[in-house]
Order: sequence, then structure tokens, then C-alpha cells
Amino acid sequence: MNAKIKYGLSAAVLALIGAGASAPEILDQFLDEKEGNHTTAYRDGSGIWTICRGATMVDGKPVIPGMKHIGPGKCFPSTFYKRLNAGDRKGACEAIRWWIKDGGRDCRIRSNNCYGQVIRRDQESALACWGIDQ
Repeated sequence: MNAKIKYGLSAAVLALIGAGASAPEILDQFLDEKEGNHTTAYRDGSGIWTICRGATMVDGKPVIPGMKHIGPGKCFPSTFYKRLNAGDRKGACEAIRWWIKDGGRDCRIRSNNCYGQVIRRDQESALACWGIDQ
């Protein structure tokens, strides 16, 4: 099965991977496609004020990648974070897919109108684990 169909990644992201681009270059393209880059503040799907590529504040400090959507209180004790810090990259990639709730709504239920998060987590997992089995 071709990677675009399997993971839903764009031709641009796949081209960067195929060309041997660096992880930051690939992430930059992926985030541009998923987040956009808004120069004026707006409320995200959960009603949180956001700007640029989804930047918000946590306790008055800028968020860091990996916790910008879930907050440090949920990120740091999570299985994802523990596996990542233990060097279990494959296990962390699996755990990325578990972050599929939005405001208490289970995004696997299409009528909750947030199914895009399920797709996004699958794509993030695919990118994070690209080539891990090789």
C-alpha cells in the first residue's frame, strides 16, 4: 500500500522524506499543513486563544512541542512521555495515537465532530516512527 494512502500524508511531506530532508524540515511542512500560521489570535476548536502555529501559554510560559495541545499536567505523567524518555520510541509512537479526546469528547465517534484528531494522531505516529523498523 502506498504511504500517501496508508498514512494520509501529503505529497509535499512524502517528497521531503524521500529526498532525505531533516526532521525539522519535514515537521515544518507538516505543521504548516495541519496548523497553518495565523498572525492574528483566534480561538481553537476548544475555545483556547491561539496564535501562529497553535502557540498558547501555560502558566504564563510558552508551551513546548509535545504538550501544546494537552498541557504539561497531562503530558509529563503520560505513557507517551515516559516511553519517549525511556528510549522506547516505538512505544511512544503507539501512545501518540491515544490522544484522541477534545474537551472530553471521544474523537473516534464521528458525531462528536473531531475525528480529524484521530487522523492527525495516526499521521504524527507515522512520521515519528518513519523507518524505525528498518
